[in-house]
Amino acid sequence: MAGKIGHAEDVFQALSPAEQERVRRVFLQMIHVGEDNEHTCRLAVMDELNEKDWPLVHKLADARLLVTDRDPAAQETVEIAHEALIWNWGRLRGWLDEDRAFRTWQGRLRAALRAWEVSGRDADALLRGALLAEAEVWAAQRADDLSLLALAFIATSQQMQDYRSALLRAQRQYERELEAGEPSQHRAAPASRKVGDVPNGQLRQAREREEAVTHPHAFSRDGSLLVTASQAGRVSVWEVETGQLRHSLEHPYPVGSVAFGPTGSQLVTGGENGSAGVWDVGTGCLLYSLEGHTQPVCCVEFSSEGSQILTASWDGTARLWLLPERSSSAGDVRTGQLRHVLHHAGPIYWACFSPDGSRIITASQDKTIKVWDAHTGEELHTLVSVFS
Repeated sequence: MAGKIGHAEDVFQALSPAEQERVRRVFLQMIHVGEDNEHTCRLAVMDELNEKDWPLVHKLADARLLVTDRDPAAQETVEIAHEALIWNWGRLRGWLDEDRAFRTWQGRLRAALRAWEVSGRDADALLRGALLAEAEVWAAQRADDLSLLALAFIATSQQMQDYRSALLRAQRQYERELEAGEPSQHRAAPASRKVGDVPNGQLRQAREREEAVTHPHAFSRDGSLLVTASQAGRVSVWEVETGQLRHSLEHPYPVGSVAFGPTGSQLVTGGENGSAGVWDVGTGCLLYSLEGHTQPVCCVEFSSEGSQILTASWDGTARLWLLPERSSSAGDVRTGQLRHVLHHAGPIYWACFSPDGSRIITASQDKTIKVWDAHTGEELHTLVSVFS
């Protein structure tokens, strides 16, 4: 036994610092965290691990610390070669003790994800309420430790909760109009309609009647600024420490999505008219206009270096924009350069860059999640259905 433990430590010490951090992530994905430290090995499939960790997985398999195989569905699998490592390798035990809260929650997430799959991806099996709030916190903190499938499950749950909230507001407006005896053509959609079936105009009417409500929001990366957006199109940038309003940006249409750039100096907004804009947080001035979507823009994101913008829309496309260099002219509003248009057969509700920026992930009502090459715009593969 001492030989196995010594071998594991020797392999670990021979790795680079970056690989050592990823070894921690890989091993912990293959352990079931039990009560009273009764931890056991678990078989992990490729979709449960970060894509960029698979070369390291094969390296560890060559070193006889992991064992790879394929399951009946031909998916590649991996597990720890010797369960005794869990009990006797001090480094691995330390990782488990430090990461117990996250790994315990991750086990619950896997169970919820399996239940969703077994249900045929029924919307009622998605996360909601306190469970969704907890998942949002962990996903923000530990995205690299979650698979694309898990992140898509959380994002889909977020979208479904948003749509349920929109329908509830529409139902309340509908009831108010009935009581007031307003003409039927001005009524919002009844709650008996399915979430994905509410026409854009009716949702917009319901939102515009509640102009004081702020829904889209985001923090800057350093946590010092908060942006909120009202359904009337007012975008407000706040200083978190003092609670003071820094800028109020007058967007011409209701705003469905907002995001800060990596340095916090720029902000991107997505409008329900299909437009998007990049703003200077310091001055409150519009810097870039991103025009091309024909339906509401529901998701916006900066690339990690801040030179590109990803937008996703109900029109069934996600668009990747390059921000050209700016001139020094005051009031100069540049047009973003469109690099790629990524197509789905239905509305896109969620899109993001992979952590290294080489991939784009999109989720759509057409029941697919797709992975794209961010450099070429090529569709690489479809991951999973997201709606029943």
